[in-house]
Amino acid sequence: MLPKKNRLTRRSDFASVYAKGSYFTHGPVSIKFLRNGLSNTRIGFSVGKNYSAKATERNRMRRILRAACLSHLEKIVPGYDIVIMAKPANKGPDTTEYSSLLGKIFERSGLMKGTVQSNFKKQ
Repeated sequence: MLPKKNRLTRRSDFASVYAKGSYFTHGPVSIKFLRNGLSNTRIGFSVGKNYSAKATERNRMRRILRAACLSHLEKIVPGYDIVIMAKPANKGPDTTEYSSLLGKIFERSGLMKGTVQSNFKKQ
């Protein structure tokens, strides 16, 4: 579970990230992020009905993304709101696979400490 200070929970915060944020994608995972002016990074998860019509499958994917993100939390540059989104994949979800995908996205977007932002699949 993410610490409370690192959770993005308000609908208005999600809306501002969706409206003004930068977008990166890699495989079945996409992120949108926006500077928040705070001393910590807040992360939210979005798994829509396009992933699955069944709520249990969407909730399972949220749990997997949350667990995968937790391993990268300390390496992320503070001061951002990040929304992590899942797209439908051909095979079942795997925490280690999603952890490596998130690591690649965070590095290429410049959100990891010690990395420079690139233009990798930026839209």
